[in-house]
Amino acid sequence: AQLQAEFEAKSERVLKILHLKDDKIQALASELEAAKTRVDICTKKQREAERKQRDHEHELAQKTRECATKDAAIEKLETDLRNQRSRVELGMSLTAADHASDNAERIDSRVLQA
Repeated sequence: AQLQAEFEAKSERVLKILHLKDDKIQALASELEAAKTRVDICTKKQREAERKQRDHEHELAQKTRECATKDAAIEKLETDLRNQRSRVELGMSLTAADHASDNAERIDSRVLQA
């Protein structure tokens, strides 16, 4: 009878220990699920940040191309303007030379008439 009582007492202690261990396993499983959820959230945030960075890099590259295109257009306009100025200056020089030549011819004809 005493052995039976000791056996039952030990069995009860083992059952309590097993129950405590089972509770601890359940708590750890819950912690693991919570950690997995946090990892999933962090992974999602990281992917979103990477996507935003790629979008930003794409936008930056697009703006850089637009600036290069505009710079080339400005350069072409400046060149065209310089060429136009040169043509105008040449035209003015030729006109002045024509006037001078006409004046010289008139003076020559007057001198010859006189």
